[in-house]
Amino acid sequence: MSQNIFMGRSIYSGKKRLQIPLGAKIYPVHSGRSRLNMPVFKDVCSMFKQLTVAPDDLFGGTYKKLLESYSEFVQLIPEHEDIPSHSMLGNSLKRSFAMTRSFVEKMKIREGDRFYETDRGSRWVFAVFSSSLLFRVAKLFVDKQISLCDQKGGFICHWPYYHKSMLAYGKYFKMRHMPAVSSDVVSDLSVVLAKQLMPDCAFNWIAEDKNVLIHWFKALNILDEMFSVHQMSLDVEALMRSVDLYFETKNEHEVEKDLLLGEEYWEWMLEQIDCHKDQWQIDSDGLGVVDGELLFDIDRYVEEFAKVKGVSSDKVKTQLGALGLVSMQGSDFSYKSLQKLGSSGLSSTGLYSGGSNTDMLDAKRFVAVDMSVASAIMNRYKGFEDSNEYGLLGSTDGIYSRIMGSFLGNLIDGSVLDKTGGGIL
Repeated sequence: MSQNIFMGRSIYSGKKRLQIPLGAKIYPVHSGRSRLNMPVFKDVCSMFKQLTVAPDDLFGGTYKKLLESYSEFVQLIPEHEDIPSHSMLGNSLKRSFAMTRSFVEKMKIREGDRFYETDRGSRWVFAVFSSSLLFRVAKLFVDKQISLCDQKGGFICHWPYYHKSMLAYGKYFKMRHMPAVSSDVVSDLSVVLAKQLMPDCAFNWIAEDKNVLIHWFKALNILDEMFSVHQMSLDVEALMRSVDLYFETKNEHEVEKDLLLGEEYWEWMLEQIDCHKDQWQIDSDGLGVVDGELLFDIDRYVEEFAKVKGVSSDKVKTQLGALGLVSMQGSDFSYKSLQKLGSSGLSSTGLYSGGSNTDMLDAKRFVAVDMSVASAIMNRYKGFEDSNEYGLLGSTDGIYSRIMGSFLGNLIDGSVLDKTGGGIL
């Protein structure tokens, strides 16, 4: 089975134009324990406990903790956007149960019941359970970017998923269609995330047997690895059809209308980028890459959108500034100063003097798309190459503070995160 295909469908869902922008939908963040206490998942722990016949202390410190860790990480995010009731959590739980049960049944025939009473046997069962649960977990980010927000949809931070679960940063999140992770690195990132999600006790148990550990790492991206090493066949699709488990969930998002216009503008902006077939030029198109940063003429593009929608451009800008999509300085946009390369003599506003062309640029206000968002855009769309005519003044200023900001967790500019509403105190 191809590693990019599951249940006969590609794991990489295509972009779909939605009536309500995906970014306008605000989802709650819950703990893993809270997720597993939902009616649809309430029997999951007992189901795995009965299947694995693990002692209470071993099950609680390994199986249950991993189930909670994984549930907290993936929340109820759909595996495919066009089937929102089928969450990645539900699909993973069903896959893990089906594969673990099949492994137990086949090994019981080969080794007998005593196999599961040994440390070696029970370790293999847990390795199958955990690797099938965590299988290619990084595919969660292939087609979407996830950020934490407050109850009204105001931006808090982009989710540093390689660090902690969303619960460490806020109580609400939103998603946008954007390739946050290249499909080329899903395999490597899945290993990183799987190690992060594994409870220490659980990983130490697997790591005691280096042979099991080696196959566990492989199984995070090769679905039949644990079976093939024991010379057993695996048909996951047949197994999934044979398991009478249904983990369908209801949508639990809210739409915040106060920021809806800003989200609509952003989708419109991406459509303009998508329709553009040529190389973007910062001087003529008002959008392009300078010193690695994606800049656009905010007045030009916002006014064009506002005219189409029949709304105030100031209203669009206000909402855009609250979404965490462009560089900000406090509550104001952080405008970028361009310089003409190969010239001498700075103009009063930071552009190199060089004739009418730079005078025209001098009158424009450029803002930068947030770095994590910009990298996804430049990877997805064609026509972006770094300008060889212009550069940015002070382009290295603020790099350290920006990087450290993503690791501060509950502290943003010295403020304490209000987890009751995901805001700042």
